[in-house]
Amino acid sequence: MAEFLWRFDHLSPKQRGHDVSIQPANLAAEVDARVREQLGMKDKKIPLYMYEVPGLDGTGYAYGPRPPTQNRSLVSRCTRNLPVYWIPVEDVDGDSGSYGQPGEQDADAQAGQDKAKKGPWSEPRVIYMKDTWRFLSDLPDVEVKAEHEIYAILHEHGTPNIPEHVAGGDVDGGRTQAQYLVDAPWLCVKPRISPYQHYRLVHRIVGRPLFKFECTKQLVTAVFDALKAHSHAFTSAKILHRDISAGNIILTDDGSGLLIDWELAKLMKEVGSRRPDRTGTWQFMSANLLQHPGKMHTFSDDLESFLHVLGWMMLRYVPASDVYDAEDRGHDMLKFDEHSVRKRRFDHGGGRKRDALGAGNYPSTTFGPKCETPLTKLLRKLMTPFKSLYGDPPTEEDRRKINVDKSKYDDILDDLSRNIRQYDRNVQCLSSPTWFINEIKMVLDGDGWPTNDAADLNLPIASGDETDRQMKIKTSQLQDMHSMIQMSKAPSMNSKRAASPTPEPSAKRRRGTPDVSGSGI
Repeated sequence: MAEFLWRFDHLSPKQRGHDVSIQPANLAAEVDARVREQLGMKDKKIPLYMYEVPGLDGTGYAYGPRPPTQNRSLVSRCTRNLPVYWIPVEDVDGDSGSYGQPGEQDADAQAGQDKAKKGPWSEPRVIYMKDTWRFLSDLPDVEVKAEHEIYAILHEHGTPNIPEHVAGGDVDGGRTQAQYLVDAPWLCVKPRISPYQHYRLVHRIVGRPLFKFECTKQLVTAVFDALKAHSHAFTSAKILHRDISAGNIILTDDGSGLLIDWELAKLMKEVGSRRPDRTGTWQFMSANLLQHPGKMHTFSDDLESFLHVLGWMMLRYVPASDVYDAEDRGHDMLKFDEHSVRKRRFDHGGGRKRDALGAGNYPSTTFGPKCETPLTKLLRKLMTPFKSLYGDPPTEEDRRKINVDKSKYDDILDDLSRNIRQYDRNVQCLSSPTWFINEIKMVLDGDGWPTNDAADLNLPIASGDETDRQMKIKTSQLQDMHSMIQMSKAPSMNSKRAASPTPEPSAKRRRGTPDVSGSGI
């Protein structure tokens, strides 16, 4: 023990695990005030920090508070998002009112300044920053591309409705070592731990969270824009997003939508799985993925996730008629939160989703909006292909019957034939985004959209038959949401000004399981 303490005492802060890429901000008073004003930080007691941004080569620094959410797992991606204020390096003294960090500029900083003036990061502005530990596969010959590399491919193929001017990279010295200790003789439990790399990414669009939609048409428009981004990425860039959720679609100032968080995306040319865990955000994962932990993530799983985004957002934030109370809402939300642990300790869920889709009563049999909206009609329409996917398929005997001489049978055969044709059309719709895009566009172009059905963040939800564990998780999530909403009061972004941040919705759980973060297949 004495030797351990001696060695620990002689370690540098970096060797002890401190993140030396984040330092307390040492800004001139007027610059400090400007940063706080742009970020909407009214409490002057909250300290500011300076964040290095890998990939921008010292062209500037990002300034902001401590990330508003706390990590719940020691072995996970621990993703935190927050708005920060970007300040490019300037070749002036700190005491002259520079936006840069006070102190003498060295040659590298001068080179960085010259580079910044030529690029999109040459002006101070509020930006979006994501701090996470990205998954690194421990399988041989499997390379997991970093998120900024995925964005580069998407931009190369002209993918619409995604953030532009993205920068990011690995934080120096931020690779985990725990995976090398799982076979140590003194370790009683032998878990499988994947390697992770500390990673930071920024982009210039901050936007608003999806749960701040001003009307249901704006909600559907944002999801529609995200679906078009997803479709283009899949058909042109051959990339599958694999984490469609309410937290990964943001609203811009003009009410359009952007699809973000491509960290778990996978190139379609990659064969096989990266790890045994599933990929996605629990509430929005397809019923098939939740029911079958080893299932390969496919395009139709992402399509179903878009449906769950609309269904979850409607039940959670759209004001309902008086006959739909808190208990009804709590019962319906269990479709998305359902969770159990079965043999081999795999997390399971999706049974309520599967049953509701197969029976054609998704997302609710009792919900009625306070203001009539085409959103309810749209959900019933988009549900149709999944009704065939999760319902009873036609048998081979049924298919043989419709190929015989129809003159020997009555109208029952015609009904059977129509049902089989409809089933085949529905299943075919799941192989391409075309049908979904056309159906959503048709409804958006139609009439009847109200303008007074904005999201209500205070709708009551009764616990229903939730477990104590689910209630504890939800309470923690609501506390996080309150903190993030307070952070979201930064000024709105336009071409020159800053925007509100992008907090995740209150019920967005850790990836892959209800309470543990991780990437997947």
